[in-house]
Amino acid sequence: MGRTLDEWDGYRADLYLMGIKMHFRKKSGDFNFIDIMHNKRINYLNHHSYTTFQNRMNMWHYEKAANTYSRDEFVKLVVGNIIYNTSSAQGAQGLQPDQLDRSYLQKLIGSMGSLMYNFKNDVVRLLDGNTFEELFDPDDPKILTERCTMETISIINSLTNFVDVFNVKLKDDYLWRSFDYKIKKYETYIKWITNYNRSEYRDYLIGEIKNG
Repeated sequence: MGRTLDEWDGYRADLYLMGIKMHFRKKSGDFNFIDIMHNKRINYLNHHSYTTFQNRMNMWHYEKAANTYSRDEFVKLVVGNIIYNTSSAQGAQGLQPDQLDRSYLQKLIGSMGSLMYNFKNDVVRLLDGNTFEELFDPDDPKILTERCTMETISIINSLTNFVDVFNVKLKDDYLWRSFDYKIKKYETYIKWITNYNRSEYRDYLIGEIKNG
């Protein structure tokens, strides 16, 4: 019988942390993300047994996290730390519960609360002196170098899928390696946290492109 995640404790926090890191590590798909969010049976993660968890040297860090944060808060805490406080896929995969900084939970909550406001400001800034196509020039990827929120970058990718092109053109680029594991996979969490209407963002972007 597979375990479910309908309860919340240190063991479940451990499974969530592993699942979220796996989500960002995989190049495609949402690894167990939907299963985790809907408390369905977990298959791959069940190989990490409760006995294994009890034998971990840092077990109490997970217990402390589960006592400090609700399940949804913990998800946001982990995602916020991956997005704002790591600069490589290896760094994201190495995150441990005692390394999770609460300030990035607050930053994530603030960013999600201002999602459309920030998106509009970012789009105006990006298109100031640039054509839309110029934002995605691999030789000068302004979508990455202009001051812009990760949320906006992720949403624009959900509308254009520029990540797949950059993964080919910039596969050995140091700057790109600090972005590639975040952009495409982050949108799943933006959608889960805010339930934003992608078509509204698409329509605003198209309007600004036409106005430019």
